[in-house]
Amino acid sequence: MSRSICALLWFSLSSYCAPAVAQEWLLAAEQPAITPLEAEASPSDASSIEEEPVDLQSLADRITELEKQLEEQAAAKEGDPLDMKSSWGKNGWQAESKDKKFRVHVGGRIQMDAVALDTDDLVLNNSRDDDSVFFRRARFRVDGTMYDTTEWAAEFDFVNNANDDPNSPATPVDAYGGNVIGVPAPTDLWFLWHEVPIVGNVRVGNQKEPIGLEHLCSSRFLDFMERSYLQDAYYGPFNNGFTPGIAISDWNADETATYTLGAFKNTQNVFGYDTGDNEYALTGRLTCVPYTACEGAQMMHLGMGASYRGLDQDADPARGNLRLRSRPSLRNGPGPLNPTIADTNFSGRLFAESEVLLAPELAIVNGPWLLQTEYVGAFANSTVFTPNGGAPVNLGQTFTNGAYGEVLYFLTGEHRAYEGKEGRFGRVVPNRNAIFRRNSCGLSGSGAWQVGVRYGYLDLRDDAFDGGQIQDITIGLNWFLNPFAKWQFNYVHQIVENRIVNNAGQVTANNDGTLDGFGVRFAWDF
Repeated sequence: MSRSICALLWFSLSSYCAPAVAQEWLLAAEQPAITPLEAEASPSDASSIEEEPVDLQSLADRITELEKQLEEQAAAKEGDPLDMKSSWGKNGWQAESKDKKFRVHVGGRIQMDAVALDTDDLVLNNSRDDDSVFFRRARFRVDGTMYDTTEWAAEFDFVNNANDDPNSPATPVDAYGGNVIGVPAPTDLWFLWHEVPIVGNVRVGNQKEPIGLEHLCSSRFLDFMERSYLQDAYYGPFNNGFTPGIAISDWNADETATYTLGAFKNTQNVFGYDTGDNEYALTGRLTCVPYTACEGAQMMHLGMGASYRGLDQDADPARGNLRLRSRPSLRNGPGPLNPTIADTNFSGRLFAESEVLLAPELAIVNGPWLLQTEYVGAFANSTVFTPNGGAPVNLGQTFTNGAYGEVLYFLTGEHRAYEGKEGRFGRVVPNRNAIFRRNSCGLSGSGAWQVGVRYGYLDLRDDAFDGGQIQDITIGLNWFLNPFAKWQFNYVHQIVENRIVNNAGQVTANNDGTLDGFGVRFAWDF
């Protein structure tokens, strides 16, 4: 082969061949050409050259093979697309694959409270107005994404508490005994598919039912230490606000409108199960943002939630199957030790076929200002009331209701962040984090400071039964050190009006008076 032909092949293959192969071609091209005299001296070699023409197909196959090797080398250099790279995301530590189809987040939340309650007027239903220091929540969570369109979450609360002897009044555990113990319980425990035809998203497992703006807001991002009376009475009376079921949801392209609809088991405990005839719930919510400006610093949220809730028809009517109650707006210890200040059980037992909740909601953000309000009207159908010490009474449909309204203001200029896909408020991110340093001031940055006030009421009176009426004013101060840690300070003044009736039907207390409390919380999540 002549030098010119070899050079041409070298030029053509230089961008495709591996370096070692290219060098081999170059060395061959640099060999001196065979002269006619040399060819005569070596007739056998010359005839060999003439009898072996260039095989273009073999060259093409070789080029294809080399290209494949180069691609494999490039892929090996980039690494496995499923290799995970860790980072600090919006909710803490997470690891994500290079193609972003797989993600895992490991974290949790801790909330440590110190609370003091005081009353001189009230009979607190076998509970007390003690001072307390305790962990309100201590949850461990693992969640993530797999195969791009599938999400999952597994979270457990390790300071959930229960009375291990329900036939006896709850007593704190100390050196001499007690029956209130810690029992871990699931909260979010679900699997979710995105981009499902027609419906959008499908979530299966233990989850929050889609009703209530305050209820759906994570406990990490609450404006006050405790939610309003609506949570205790209607949204999560005995199940911590989580129920097992299946829900569908979606949102529009601008994330200004959402819908969610689900079917759930109407549970009466925190362990994600229940047994009974007809205890199923159908719950839905619609939200919209009719106005938004300044990248969300100005906006209006409107929402409407509704729920049809079947009640256990296997229950003993004298024992009841519907209990509406609320504890104070500050908790002074584990749940079983908290006083109950309004309760339909104060005067007797309710048995009903079903319950219907209607829950409109409104929120307005105007720069550092937030106005938020919700109302719940609850209708119990085919109600039978058995008063303490009396005979059952058919009441037909009964009605109870509650509401709250709150106003908050950021002293440092932030605004409440809105999560359009969920139709709720999310994490507060300070303009400047508060960081402690060894300098003359000791503190770099102010963090975010927020003040607020909330008014709430709950009315559990209707016809023959009297669960009482309660009102409260809560004044709050929040100091967000950074997006993941904050201090909360709450003062609560509550006005209570109810009667307590014993098993003989006698009124043992006209439980009218006030309950005051002060609470401090340090909370962090990761």
